[in-house]
Formats: sequence, structure tokens, C-alpha cells
Amino acid sequence: NKVFDDYAHHPIEISATLSAMREITKGKIIVIFEPHRYSRLKELFSDFVKCFKNSDILFVLPVFPAGEKKIKPYTNKYLVNSILNNNNNNKNIFCVDKPLPLFNNIKKVLLPNDNVIFLGAGPITKLAYLFSEYLDK
Repeated sequence: NKVFDDYAHHPIEISATLSAMREITKGKIIVIFEPHRYSRLKELFSDFVKCFKNSDILFVLPVFPAGEKKIKPYTNKYLVNSILNNNNNNKNIFCVDKPLPLFNNIKKVLLPNDNVIFLGAGPITKLAYLFSEYLDK
């Protein structure tokens, strides 16, 4: 298994990254996404709902606000529910409120030839490195 960390936090970047991942992945693509800024999520919401088509399993972390105040209803739960309502093919989409229990959930579904990718522009990079260390144990 390989663990990737990508700064992609815009729907076009995410689509391009996951398309490239599909080219190099023999198994599943497991995505951990941290939305970056409430305003970005709101402005590009319909694109965010569509940009994860190349993921097999998607975990969505809470929005990293980057100093912004919360904009209702634009939360990770709202994004997950919207993706589920617009995508009949993939029901493997999960809302994550606490990152660390996430590691056990990923490890349960991780098979040889699967790749894991962390996407976002916030502190998710640290999480990617922690997960890589977790797998090495």
C-alpha cells in the first residue's frame, strides 16, 4: 500500500488528482478529504459533490476554517449527505468527526494494491504522516 498526501483542495484539482490515482492504482482508492474554508465549500459546493467519482472509499473530515466563521449548512456532514444523494454507485462515503479513530477504520478496509490519499490544504498533511507511521507499526 502507498500513502499519498496532496495539497488538492479545489474540485478541479481533486478530480485531476483522483484521475491520476486511478491510473496507478490496481486496488481501491481510499480518500481522506479535509475541506478547506467554509466559503470555498459554499461557493463550489456542486463541484465538490461531483469531484470524488474516482474514489472507492471517501472519508470527509470537518472543515478546516482557516480563520473563517462557520457558514451553515456547509459542514462535512452536509457534504457527505449531498454526495450520497447524488451518487448511487458509491455508498462508501463517511463523515469523520475525530481523525484518530479513522486510522482503525481505514486499516479494516485496506487490502494489498489499495492506495490511500489525504487531500486538503490544512493540517491534514500531519494526519497523512501520522497514518503512514501507524501503518508501519
